[in-house]
Amino acid sequence: QSPPIRLLGPAPAPVMKLKKHYRYHFLLYAPSVEAIQQLWHQVLPQLSVPKDVEFMIDVDPLDMR
Repeated sequence: QSPPIRLLGPAPAPVMKLKKHYRYHFLLYAPSVEAIQQLWHQVLPQLSVPKDVEFMIDVDPLDMR
């Protein structure tokens, strides 16, 4: 059985628009980085993401700007 992972968001970033790009945050809480990596590798191929959408992953961020 996979460990429980909690999703918070998505929500607009505090600086929502930067250099003509809109930004949103979401948080994944899990007991380990490996659990999130496993989930990400399972979910990403199933997403229909436009080519101009980027994901940036920050493990243990210092702030959420």
